[in-house]
Amino acid sequence: MRWLHWILQGKGGVGKSFAAYILFQYFSLKNAKVYGIDTDPINPTFGGYKEFNVEILPLMVRDEIEPRAFDLVVERSVAMGDGSHVVVDSGSSTFKPASKYLHEGGVIDEVIRANNVSLVIHTVINGGPALQDTIDGLVTLATNFTDIPIVVWLNPKDGYIQSNGHGFYDFLAYKNHSSQFHSVIELPHLSYATYGKDLVDHLARKQSFDAAIHSSLSIMTRHRLGKYWEAVVAELDKANLLEIA
Repeated sequence: MRWLHWILQGKGGVGKSFAAYILFQYFSLKNAKVYGIDTDPINPTFGGYKEFNVEILPLMVRDEIEPRAFDLVVERSVAMGDGSHVVVDSGSSTFKPASKYLHEGGVIDEVIRANNVSLVIHTVINGGPALQDTIDGLVTLATNFTDIPIVVWLNPKDGYIQSNGHGFYDFLAYKNHSSQFHSVIELPHLSYATYGKDLVDHLARKQSFDAAIHSSLSIMTRHRLGKYWEAVVAELDKANLLEIA
């Protein structure tokens, strides 16, 4: 089996590229074959990590999916071979057209599954002002892709994932669609004064966690980044991403 991990969410700035960044490093850490593709036509953040050799492959031409570019995503997934993971980051502008293209025309069954590739959809829920928009995006995906495993990322970078005193597991979106969720990944909530600032600065350097931990950064910065990475890896271990049926 080969896995195609596609990150989709209609709201920008909520952490889609961060999820791609985490996934790529996680699969590498687990000695799995991994390949990264950034399809964002406006801001290819994931593609900016030269350390990962991410392919920048804009998927949109005049507000429509470019079929030949999509073909290349499938080709890369097949070419990687058994046990491989292709991580696709996509911008908010591609959310509707990419979802529509995947959902219609038999693409999943006749192209992706026919080539022994398993599609996994990842989406990010963000706290703060973007909460409802990201929940709406999740519901759209769950409604359109009823037989595709969905991995939900809870990213509290802009606030806790809660509304009127209720957390994510109390939301109707979870209660109505939880059977479709392969797993829910809860990213750690960080104090900006310490771990949060270190992470923001780290991401601005476009480094992997491993490179930062073994760099000439201050001892405490390396320590905090290492502890954060350990916590994220433990969370992804629980999500069982290496063998999604």
